[in-house]
Amino acid sequence: MLFKKLVLLILIALSINLAVFSHVAFIFPVLVLLHLLFNETDFFYRENSIYDETDLSRLFHKDAGPIEIVNYSDKAIIFVHGFPSCPNTFKYVAPLAEKAGYDVFVPLLPGFGTEKEDFIKSNFTQWFVYLCGYYLAKRRGYDKVYIVGVSLGGALTLKLAEKYSDTWLAPDGICVSGAPVFTNSIRQRIIKSWLLYSVRSLSWFIKFIAKPGEKWKEMEDGHSEWLGYGGLFPVQSYSIKIAIEKIRADLQKITVPIIALHAPEDRTVNYKNMAYIEKKISSEKKVFRTVDYKDRYNTHHILFLYESIRENLMKEVLTFFKEIEVNAELS
Repeated sequence: MLFKKLVLLILIALSINLAVFSHVAFIFPVLVLLHLLFNETDFFYRENSIYDETDLSRLFHKDAGPIEIVNYSDKAIIFVHGFPSCPNTFKYVAPLAEKAGYDVFVPLLPGFGTEKEDFIKSNFTQWFVYLCGYYLAKRRGYDKVYIVGVSLGGALTLKLAEKYSDTWLAPDGICVSGAPVFTNSIRQRIIKSWLLYSVRSLSWFIKFIAKPGEKWKEMEDGHSEWLGYGGLFPVQSYSIKIAIEKIRADLQKITVPIIALHAPEDRTVNYKNMAYIEKKISSEKKVFRTVDYKDRYNTHHILFLYESIRENLMKEVLTFFKEIEVNAELS
């Protein structure tokens, strides 16, 4: 991030000099570079980390709230939902984790699950601060704590692993599914949306864009059961964009055991993200699983919600976590 800022600032200074001493036409590249500096970096950008507690009486759907299954086990799994979803994503796999002997916790991130107006006030820093507090409370109460994150929840899980790896607070293992560490990437030859190159500028004027909804009820394999906010949120999209760039830069800090899942046909987060994560992390125990999930009409993204694969995928994750426990007992 710092290198990108310095390069853009140097190019801006050079272009201004050329415009002053050579030709006024160089004003155009100055404007372009200023636009990139503003939209592609966190230049003069700060986020408020203070969040409001979610009023669960204002949920937009009865199934949008947090999930807790407590049988007083000595081990727990925390599931972290995506953007702009809610804990409902894990309603089918949470009982499988309970059956395997885990207490289960699926928190509702601040700003999610109630009204769009609440969400518009939230940002990545607030979600991460909330998750860290939630995680630490469980970490102190259980011998073993694992985290499973989907999409944005996967990015939050990676950041938490970066923060606590190689400390006594580190999670015992993590799973990420469809986790983004980049959206647009010229180096990776991926352009998710050209709009992302102007999203910060756009966020000054527009907080929400109603998006023609996909035909959720026609989508197969349980995708229509997804719950969340529809539409586009420029402020939150920029917040995530800046956050995952920092996560990408710190991936080598992750040393905890990790299992990652991703479908090549994922229409929300490009499949190349998984290969990048695998290449950069420092974990010795890692499984990166390409999910063969073709010939279905949906986004191929919310894997733990899809009827045909969710049970087998969760069993793989639970087997991975069990192997961690067995190895710990043997060592």
